Amino acid sequence: MYNVFNFGLVKKLGLFLVIFCAGMYAGIWLVRFRPLLFDLSQIPKDQMEVITLTEQVGKLISLPTDEKPTVETVSDLALLKDKPFFVKAEVGDKVLIYEKSAMAILYRPSKNIIINTVSPNFTDAVFSLTSPTPVITPVPTPVPTPEPTLPPTPVPTPVEPVLTATPSATPVVTTTPKAVVK
Repeated sequence: MYNVFNFGLVKKLGLFLVIFCAGMYAGIWLVRFRPLLFDLSQIPKDQMEVITLTEQVGKLISLPTDEKPTVETVSDLALLKDKPFFVKAEVGDKVLIYEKSAMAILYRPSKNIIINTVSPNFTDAVFSLTSPTPVITPVPTPVPTPEPTLPPTPVPTPVEPVLTATPSATPVVTTTPKAVVK
C-alpha cells in the first residue's frame, strides 16, 4: 500500500508555520513598542530632541512637569562671552528654558552633566540666546478714554393759556390783540 501521509513534509510545513508566526509576532511587537528602531516615530525630530533631553536632564535634576521647555543650542560663544550664565559654556551645549517656572539649565550632552542653572537672572539667560543685546519693550497699559459728555438739552415746556379771575362766574381768556392790516 502507498502511504498518502508524508511525515517529512508535515514536519517541514509545521516548522515553517511556527517560524512564520514567531517572526510575525516579533515584527509586530517591534513596530508597536520600539518604533525608533525603524524610525517610525509619529513625533517630529525636534520634539524628540526635547523629550530625550528632558529625560536625560530629569535624571540629574528635578524639572518642572507642568510645561515643556524650549531647547536652544550654544553655537557662538563670542555673542555670549559677557553673560555670566554662559561662562563655562562650550559649543554644542544645550539650554533648556522653562518660561513659566523662570528656570534655565545649561546642559552638556557629551558628558551628561549640568553646567549651570539660573532662576533669578532668568531674562538674561533667555534673551542672550536669541539676540546679542536683550530687547525688552514695555507693554503700555491701556488707558480708558473718557466718553464725551454732551451738555443737557433744555426740555421745552408746553405753553398754556393764562386764565384771569374776574368777578363773573365764567373765566375769561386774555389774548393779545392782532394788528389790523389795511
